[in-house]
Amino acid sequence: MRVCWIYACSKIPEFWDSFIHAIRGNMRGLSFLHVYHHSSILVFGYFGAFMAGPGGDCYLSSGMNSSPIHFVMYSFFALTAYAGSEKSRLRTVLDTVKYSITVMQIIQFTINMSASI
Repeated sequence: MRVCWIYACSKIPEFWDSFIHAIRGNMRGLSFLHVYHHSSILVFGYFGAFMAGPGGDCYLSSGMNSSPIHFVMYSFFALTAYAGSEKSRLRTVLDTVKYSITVMQIIQFTINMSASI
């Protein structure tokens, strides 16, 4: 129960991050997938932790979202910030990895949706 509650509460800052990007007009970092994910996961996280009661697939979805996907994604963001110039060799490598991260997110979404049916 506590893990699902912590997971649900951790989605609030992520939602606000997206909201602040939109208010500032920084649409470069806001894709449809990003906005959909941060809006829906806040609702689903709340429902899973507080309304339906945690258990079963709640742990699968939370675990997949928190562990591999976000670790890879935030590592990518950190390396991109470190890479500096868009012409650097590291940035070129990271640009080729970007598509794979999106594919990983879509696979995770498909697995979570399949498990919830």
